[in-house]
Amino acid sequence: MKKFSKINKVLVTLVMLLATTFSLAQTAGAKTDDTEIFFGNVQAREGGFHQKRGERIRGFIAEQIGLTDQQKAQIKQIRQSHKDSIKPLVEDLRARQQELRQSFEGDVYNEALAAQKLSEMSVVKAKLIGEKIKVHKEILAVLTPEQKTKLDQLKEQFKSRRGERMRHRSL
Repeated sequence: MKKFSKINKVLVTLVMLLATTFSLAQTAGAKTDDTEIFFGNVQAREGGFHQKRGERIRGFIAEQIGLTDQQKAQIKQIRQSHKDSIKPLVEDLRARQQELRQSFEGDVYNEALAAQKLSEMSVVKAKLIGEKIKVHKEILAVLTPEQKTKLDQLKEQFKSRRGERMRHRSL
């Protein structure tokens, strides 16, 4: 009976984690997807795979929508100016994720600590999403109406390709 109780606690915590993740995704809406795709994942480590991939994607999109050198410089400046506000949030989120992982270690499961860390993480994630949306809006202001249309078309292509990949994975 004691094992069942411990399993239930783990399951409840996992359900809470998933619910938090999905609720944040819902509140962020579709804008976070194209923010991540077009403007890069701020969580990428220096020189890491995700950073290089983000640079390739940004370069591809810049070419596809026809960004001028001036627009590229403006976008780079916008991203750089927000780096100082986003980086501490990312570091805070990583620290809280580590603390959450530690609540699962050892023989004793601390459900209260896990719930507290999940709650704290959701607040930090909401702030991070807010900052990314600010960056996204500032960058969109740099684009011409034609470029925004092309960007929307690319976003739809990315979504359809992602849907195709997901369908193939489920087979």
